[in-house]
Amino acid sequence: MNIFDDKINSYRDILDSHLIDIYKTGPESLSKPINHTLSGKGKRFRPILTLIIADINNVPIEDAIYPALAIELLHNFTLVHDDIMDKDVLRHGIETVHEKWDENTAILSGDAMLAISLKLLMRNKSMNKLDLIQKFVNGLLSVCEGQAFDIEFESRKNVSVNEYKQMIYLKTAYMIGLSAQIGGIVCNLPSSKTEDLKEFGECIGMVYQVQDDLLELFSDSKSMNKSLDSDFALHKKTFLWVSTPQELKPELNMILDKFEFDKTGTIKSLRNFMVSNNIKLKAENFIEENIKKSKMILNDMEGNVQFLRYYSDLIFNREY
Repeated sequence: MNIFDDKINSYRDILDSHLIDIYKTGPESLSKPINHTLSGKGKRFRPILTLIIADINNVPIEDAIYPALAIELLHNFTLVHDDIMDKDVLRHGIETVHEKWDENTAILSGDAMLAISLKLLMRNKSMNKLDLIQKFVNGLLSVCEGQAFDIEFESRKNVSVNEYKQMIYLKTAYMIGLSAQIGGIVCNLPSSKTEDLKEFGECIGMVYQVQDDLLELFSDSKSMNKSLDSDFALHKKTFLWVSTPQELKPELNMILDKFEFDKTGTIKSLRNFMVSNNIKLKAENFIEENIKKSKMILNDMEGNVQFLRYYSDLIFNREY
């Protein structure tokens, strides 16, 4: 363990300790599912990114903790609603809210978490409060738009790689960019620097989502801490699917059609198909391009960026 690991673990503990007490009042039908959601073993990597940026700019954690918590609540709001739409039964190693209770409870709990996130965002010491709120609301709309495209793509026979990249930018990368940008705004950095941080975070987000697409196929439920069935059962479009050449789509669809009857055999066939046709390699090349871009942005940043480099490398080095 080095000093960066110690700080990351410390930030996670601080975030978790706040999240335990984030919503104690109100009806049990709200407080119980909200606290259940926040008790999951989430990585907290978005708010930790916010806190790291505060740290490297010598801003005390107490000045950044509430905007960081707001990011985590916003993220969990999206997950609760996503889980309903994707019919996921596990999230962060625990039952999803709609599975443990029902869909109405999950919808209402997600809405309440969004409201709580906005309340938390107001508790900040930034000189640029209005800018902070505007960026946060833009992030909320972006996630909704990304999810809408994701749903639209399910019923489409053809989705281009560029369309897919735009969808994951809106759904995943934008919020990770927002986490970094909010860190910069809390530190009262000039807009040019907060934009650089946003772009850096977006590179992390693009990598993270395509890594997830690989993990969905080349990992297992235990290591992912979520159910793996949903993407295949719902015919979700992943980077691997959109990168499959058109002439190979009939073969891919034939494999996918067997998923309901033989999950284990289908996953094995899919893995072989993606490797033998160099489609997995395309995903790995896209990941590498974004890692290189993120490192170029860091190299051009002023000040001590070692902590940011270390943290991004932890994410980039996830194994599948």
